[in-house]
Amino acid sequence: MPRLSLYRPQKGSDYKFIDRTVYEMFQVGGVDVLLHKYIGPQDPSDPNKAMGETTIQDVLFLENRDRKYDADIYNLRGVYSAQDTDFNLSQFGLFLQNDTVFLTVHINNSVDTIGRKVMSGDVVELPNLKDEYALNDFKSALKRFYVVDDVNRAAEGFSAVWYPHLYRLKLKPIVDSQEFKDILTRPEDEDTFAGDFDSAKIYYSGEVVRYNGTLYVVKDSVGLVGTQLVPPNPTAWTLYADTTVRDMMSTYSKEMQINAAIIAEAESDAALSGYETSHFYTLSVDPSTGLPAVNTVDMTENLASPFDISDVNQPPVRDGYQGYLLGDGIPPNGLLEGVTSQFGFGIQFPKGPFVGDMFLRTDYLPNRLFKWTGSMWVKQEDNVRMTMTNTDTRQTQKTSFINNIERSGIDKIASDIVTVNTQGNPVFTAGEHTVDFQLLPVGAYIITDIDYVENMTVEVWLNEGSKATSITLQNQQGKLAFTINDKLLVATGLVPQDATSLRWTAYSSSVEQRQSLSKALRKIKPQADI
Repeated sequence: MPRLSLYRPQKGSDYKFIDRTVYEMFQVGGVDVLLHKYIGPQDPSDPNKAMGETTIQDVLFLENRDRKYDADIYNLRGVYSAQDTDFNLSQFGLFLQNDTVFLTVHINNSVDTIGRKVMSGDVVELPNLKDEYALNDFKSALKRFYVVDDVNRAAEGFSAVWYPHLYRLKLKPIVDSQEFKDILTRPEDEDTFAGDFDSAKIYYSGEVVRYNGTLYVVKDSVGLVGTQLVPPNPTAWTLYADTTVRDMMSTYSKEMQINAAIIAEAESDAALSGYETSHFYTLSVDPSTGLPAVNTVDMTENLASPFDISDVNQPPVRDGYQGYLLGDGIPPNGLLEGVTSQFGFGIQFPKGPFVGDMFLRTDYLPNRLFKWTGSMWVKQEDNVRMTMTNTDTRQTQKTSFINNIERSGIDKIASDIVTVNTQGNPVFTAGEHTVDFQLLPVGAYIITDIDYVENMTVEVWLNEGSKATSITLQNQQGKLAFTINDKLLVATGLVPQDATSLRWTAYSSSVEQRQSLSKALRKIKPQADI
C-alpha cells in the first residue's frame, strides 16, 4: 500500500466521481464565460511584453496599473445569480448598488483551461449579457466586462468527502481606466486581433496588430517575418480606423462633454471669484460733516437747495464696499463715470501724471492698481478676482506646476553638441550623431543619424542656459531631423558674435510635466516576484 503524503492527501475514486459529476452539471446547466487572462504588468523595456503575474509594478502603492492581458480568450462554464441593478438615490449623486456579481466556476476545469487558478486581475466577459439594442450606431452589441476582485472556495462546493470543487469569484464592472487599457484598445471584432506585434510571427491580410499602443491592419498577405516589415511601415501596414472596444464601452467622451458644459455654465453664472461691485456707485463723503463731498465753481448759497447745479462729486478715495475678494483692478466708479481718461495700464508708470490718475501695473501678479497723489504712486488694490477654471489659456491663481503644459523626454536615445563659430560654420565638438547643420533666419535645421521613431521627442539647450520651446520633428528618409523655430542663433548677417554651443538630446517618448504624485512615483523601477 503506497504511503500517503502528510501535506497533500491522495484523492480517492469517490472524489473523482463527485468532481466529474459537478463538472457535468456545469456543462449542462452553466453559461459560457470568456476569460481574459492577466499575464502581468507591462515591461518598461518593451511595452509589448509582460513581467509575470506575481510582479508588483508599484511597490509604494502596491498597484499594477499598466496591465497586460493574453491575446487569447479562454472559454469556461460558470453559474451566477441574476439580479436587478438599481441606482441608489439616497445620497448626493448617482451610485450603483447590486452591481457585484458572484460567479461560480469548476476548479479543475478552470485550472486545466487557463493553466493556473483564476486570480484577482483577470477579466471576465459574460456574452449572455450583451446589449444588442443599445442607443448607438455601432454594428456590434455592447459587451459586459467584469474584473475578478476576489477568489475563494465556494461553501456549497464542498462534497461529502470534504474536498472543494468550486471557486467563487467576486466580480466588479470594469471602467475606462489605465488598468484595462490593454483590453479596451482592441478592435471591435476580436477575431481579427493578432495580439501585440511579434517580430518572429508572420501576419496575413486583414489581421489587426497592436504596436506601442497603436492598432495596425495588414494590407496584404505578405508572407514575411514581422521583423522585416515593422509597423508603421506603409508597405504592409495601415492604421486601424474602425471601432475599438473603448469606443463602444467608454463613457469618457460623454463625461468630458458634460464636464465642459458644467464649466461653461459656471463661468457664465460666476465668471470671476469673489463679489462683483464694479456696477455699484461709491459716493465720496466728507468725514467732518457726513454729507457728500462735492466740488463747485459757484460758491453762492442757494437757499432752495443745498447743492448748486455746478456741483460735482469728488472722486472717492477707494471702493466703498467690503467683502470677499473685491479687488478687480478697476478704479472706483470706473465703469459708471467714464474715467478712462485718467486710467491706464502697462508695465511701467506713465510720465507726467495728474493728481488722482489711476494706473494698472500688468507686470504684477496679480495685477496691481495704483493712484497718483502728486508725489508718489499709492497702491489701491490688487486684481484678485480671477477665474477658477484650471485651463492653460485663462489667467488663474493656480501654481505654475498645475498650469505647466511642457513635456519632458524619457528613455534617452542619443545626444550631441554643435558649436557655431564666428563665421557661422558648425563645428562638432562632441558626439557623432549630427549629420547636417543649417543656420536659418530663425533657429536652425539639424539632420541626425538617429532612426526616426514615432512619438519621439527632442530637447535643445543653447549655451546650457535657455531651452528651445518650439521644435518640429521630421522623418528624413528614416532618420531624425528637426527644426528649431526659436530665435536662438540669430545675429547680424546670421553670424553669432561669439561662439555658441547648441546641445540636443533625442528621446523615444515624453511625459507631461504637469502630473500627479502617483504618476510621478510611477517611475520607481518595478521589482519582479515580490
